[in-house]
Amino acid sequence: MWGEKNNIKGSIILTMSLIILILLIIFGIYYILSYQHHNPNKLINKKSYVSDLFVSGNYAYATMNSWNKNILKIFDISNPSSLREIGNYNLKKDGPESIFVSGNYAYLFEEYRVNSSGPISGGFRTLLEILDISNPSSPREIESKVYQGLFREISFRQKKFIYKIIYDPNFSSPSHLEILDVSDPTSPKEVGTYNSSKGSSIGEFFVLGNKLYLLYSNQRSSYLKILNISEPSSLKELISYKLKVQPEDIFVSNNYAYFLYSFFDKDSNRFYGIKIFNISNSSPLKEIGDIKTNIGFFKIISVSGKKSIYVSNGYVYILDESYGLRIINATNPTSPKEIVGEPFEINRSSKNFFNEKEFYLMNKTGSLKIIKLKN
Repeated sequence: MWGEKNNIKGSIILTMSLIILILLIIFGIYYILSYQHHNPNKLINKKSYVSDLFVSGNYAYATMNSWNKNILKIFDISNPSSLREIGNYNLKKDGPESIFVSGNYAYLFEEYRVNSSGPISGGFRTLLEILDISNPSSPREIESKVYQGLFREISFRQKKFIYKIIYDPNFSSPSHLEILDVSDPTSPKEVGTYNSSKGSSIGEFFVLGNKLYLLYSNQRSSYLKILNISEPSSLKELISYKLKVQPEDIFVSNNYAYFLYSFFDKDSNRFYGIKIFNISNSSPLKEIGDIKTNIGFFKIISVSGKKSIYVSNGYVYILDESYGLRIINATNPTSPKEIVGEPFEINRSSKNFFNEKEFYLMNKTGSLKIIKLKN
């Protein structure tokens, strides 16, 4: 009798155990399939963020901080709905990074501090690492070089980097522009410079052809300076135009310059506006359009840390943290109007990318959204 009861009890326990095991297996399979279905384009997790992003061809290159470790990850994005990591490279420094890709080479700018107890102006450095990425699954370093100061507003045109150098993050020392020739990636060379005067500062800039459009300010006024950079060793100032607003960023497209500027409403709240200038003739410049937005000053997000405003085919694009992608129709530059944009929960701690055809945006869950621009 007792033996039969024990056998029945054992059978019940065994059956329940099998049922639990089967349920766990089913749940596990469901979780994996569900994760793959809902997160096929996830680049990051809660413990990481993308410090910069660059897209070239079918690959996305993301410098990221993951579990307190800085790393470059390379993703195959040929199927946007299912990203696939194919390569990575451990970065040497732990500061913010910027990345540019051209052909078979990736250029990484890494910031760090070398002497926390010494003078601020002498303690900051930028490491340039140049990688051969002809085999994306196995990137390898071919050159590295250390520069004094921190690089800002980096632009890449015709195998030359143009960037602003600051020696003090508190801006107590003047900034200046440098031009770095990387036509030979194994031997980068400094070929030009442009200095700001005492009490002045160099702001954002934009390069188009052989001209550099530079925002420049002193304690009293702000200016747009246009430089001829066809001869990097001898930069020539073509024009200096005094602006009536406080410019925050600039984008140049065709014959127009688009200024992102800040203004205050009657309650002293700070917002953004856009002014459009006709620059078909270097002198005189002429303002032809203006639009004030309701985007709060601290809600705008720069793309890849490089630009806060983008223009393509007469349309102006701005990333607004509280909304997503804002779009202004400026095909008639004398009468710009905001149109319906693309609502999107942007990941403010991670960077985004724009290549004149698509926006690559990180959302709050770490997934990559690709927005293709229409004509």
